[in-house]
Amino acid sequence: MDNESYTEGQSVDLSANNDDVNNLDATAVVVQENMDCSEIERLEREELNRKRSRTREGSSSDDGWNTVSRGRKLIRRSNQEVEEKIQIYVTCSSALPKQFALARLFRDNNINEICRVKYVHQYKILITFDQEADADQFIQCKAFLDLGWRCQKTSEVGLSYGVIKNIDLDLAEEDIIKNLSCDVEIVSAKRLNKRKYKEDIAVGWEKCEAVRLAFKGASLPAYVFIYDMKVKVDPFVFPVTQCSRCWKFGHTRLQCPSKKVVCPKCTKSHENCEKTSFRCVNCTGSHMALEKRLIRLAKCKSWQGFCTSIDETTSSSNMWRKMRWVKGHRLDTSYRCVDKDKAERLLNSLTPDYACPPQPQFQSNNNTLESEIAIQELENSIKKTDTAPGSDEISFSMIKHMPLIGKNTLVNLYNIFLYSGFVPTQWRQVKIIPIPKPGRESNSDSALRPISLISCLCKIFHSILNKRLEWYFEKQLMFSDNMVGFRKARSCFDNLTRLVSQIQIGFSKELLTAACFIDIDNAYNNVDVCGWMVYLDGASTLMRRFKKYLNS
Repeated sequence: MDNESYTEGQSVDLSANNDDVNNLDATAVVVQENMDCSEIERLEREELNRKRSRTREGSSSDDGWNTVSRGRKLIRRSNQEVEEKIQIYVTCSSALPKQFALARLFRDNNINEICRVKYVHQYKILITFDQEADADQFIQCKAFLDLGWRCQKTSEVGLSYGVIKNIDLDLAEEDIIKNLSCDVEIVSAKRLNKRKYKEDIAVGWEKCEAVRLAFKGASLPAYVFIYDMKVKVDPFVFPVTQCSRCWKFGHTRLQCPSKKVVCPKCTKSHENCEKTSFRCVNCTGSHMALEKRLIRLAKCKSWQGFCTSIDETTSSSNMWRKMRWVKGHRLDTSYRCVDKDKAERLLNSLTPDYACPPQPQFQSNNNTLESEIAIQELENSIKKTDTAPGSDEISFSMIKHMPLIGKNTLVNLYNIFLYSGFVPTQWRQVKIIPIPKPGRESNSDSALRPISLISCLCKIFHSILNKRLEWYFEKQLMFSDNMVGFRKARSCFDNLTRLVSQIQIGFSKELLTAACFIDIDNAYNNVDVCGWMVYLDGASTLMRRFKKYLNS
């Protein structure tokens, strides 16, 4: 009984007898005792908190180490449980029924426990369920499949699409699927069409040699097999949808929210006209609404290509780079020139004077590492994105688009360089550009980050040799398990995970966890090259090649 109810009872029962008055007095004493107990508990909690704060202050030693203790675990008391809803998209080529007809259809097929139904448009609805079993019952209902409905959960990717090229035009789609084999189930195949032009004027569509394949699941295979021959599968980028009624982007004629017919030439309310002075309905420019040079069309295509480039194989660094680009972060490319004195000091710090020890002699032999370079190794070492070229001005894109005969010639040159140890003069010309580090004083030498512009042909050659050495060292278990730098399938997240795990284990056992972070200044510039080559003596040909290149 609280104070408010007691006051109300006292004000109402004015004519109560003596027994009732005694009962009220006893109740008031109990309420007062409860209030005194609450006040005592509050004071005890405050005193306990003061003792804990004094204990934490006194746990600091002269060495600057602080004792980190885990606080009292707070238990969340809530009767509400957050349950994830299951959402299903239902699409159909014909118009879906309205609310009454849809509810009657659900009742006839014993579909219950529907949380919400949302009409996206007349050909697509979103249905929300509370239970997974009810959603599965809805998807497996035969009556909906007979009506041509396609049901798919929003949390799942039903199909992934790829393209294979250079397929004979006389082959039917059924024959293509029959003769294809893949680890992933191929659901369908569709031959794509391309624009047919006559005197630079589009006159219709015609079949092309590209075929779109639909694979079951979210993962797109890299290859398919045609009569046991491997064929590459490229990701399929869906074209930008444009309505043929209002000529706006993002929907088709069947899904058009407007019933008004718009002319693609003059933007008036008729199907078409013979005018030669055009006006675009999207940007009000002096061209037709079908022009490919539309800015909005280009933006839609660019965004679709950007989204398609992100999949399960995208690395974490590339993903963060794309997210920074979406947020608008751009690199500052306006760098000031460095004076001559500072450039000389930077070069002296990069190449300090030192006495070279006696040159090592390599006697080992490894047929695998010293085998001839294949064209597949060249293809795998060419970067997909361009970087700054060297003094020869040959970029990665130029090498990537070389004809097959040019790539074979380049591979033959690489094999000659490998066995003879010859180093082209252009590869020895390295241009160093100092870039200021963010948050550093511009006057100090440590505030500059040197960027070397090396020939892309040299980079590819060294990348081929580097991949061979990586494979050899990993196979021979020459690296420690704790080493994650510059190793495949390993990154800084492994070290962070290991550190967090040790901290959590220390908390559970009430122990201290000490961590030591060491940053070695100019670590790569101070490496003993001769000692490094002796340690990595796995193939004499490769070591002699590295020795001659470094001496040059």
